[in-house]
Amino acid sequence: MASQQDFFSEEARMARAALRNLVKQTGEKLQQDSDPRPLIRQRPWISLLAAVGGGMVAGYMVTPPRIDAEEKRRLRALRKLRKRRSADRLQKSIVGAIAPALRTFAATAAGALVHNFQQASNHNNHRPTRSHKSADEFAEIPNQRIQI
Repeated sequence: MASQQDFFSEEARMARAALRNLVKQTGEKLQQDSDPRPLIRQRPWISLLAAVGGGMVAGYMVTPPRIDAEEKRRLRALRKLRKRRSADRLQKSIVGAIAPALRTFAATAAGALVHNFQQASNHNNHRPTRSHKSADEFAEIPNQRIQI
């Protein structure tokens, strides 16, 4: 029995050693095969073509697709529309800021005109003795506003 047990233990030891040797040789072979320098020395033109082809593939993968003429026209129209919308927004904001002041000015001016016409109609029966009003007379015009 001792001889059979010794035989199996010897076989297991040799199998482990063979497995370790196989792993070591496979690692060395992979290391040698992954090093491109010997391949480049042996076949320089094939290596150059492979490098150019790899660069072209990498460039193709990184570069965005080209836009055809129709797509360029659509993008240009979209940019113009965006600019127009931003200009419209700016115009609306300016008008929104200025409009109340213009309304106030127009109402005040209209009120002054109405007052002048009323004054003129009251004095239609007689001729004024002087043709120009003094600054004091203009100061007496009330600040009337008309709703617009």
